[in-house]
Amino acid sequence: MATSQIEKVREFLTCVICQELYTDPCTLRCDHTFCRKCVKGYIQTRPDAVQSKTIPCAFCRQDTKVTHPRRPVEEWAGQIKPSIIIQGLIDSQESATTTAVDDTNKNCSLCDRLGETTPGTSWCPECEETLFV
Repeated sequence: MATSQIEKVREFLTCVICQELYTDPCTLRCDHTFCRKCVKGYIQTRPDAVQSKTIPCAFCRQDTKVTHPRRPVEEWAGQIKPSIIIQGLIDSQESATTTAVDDTNKNCSLCDRLGETTPGTSWCPECEETLFV
């Protein structure tokens, strides 16, 4: 069940353009979110976007006006507001994943002192110390 929830969260945090976890997520006026680099690449494939000075959504095609259209097209994606909530979710998921990996590779204090390299998962059979944090 936990895997299913993790998969749902990852799906929510995945860019529909590159199919990867968002990097530098930004949200268009239509509330769809993409990686900033993906928006930049998408704009450059759309001559109609350059002509109309708007950023079309790759998902619903709704246009987002560029706030400073006189700047180079390569800079337009930088004008889109960052998605701080989505970035926070990505950061917290990465932190939780790192913590879970770290928690499975613990030794008890006695084994640490003895230089034991085989990590325990929940308790140490030598000293019967619980490894839960």
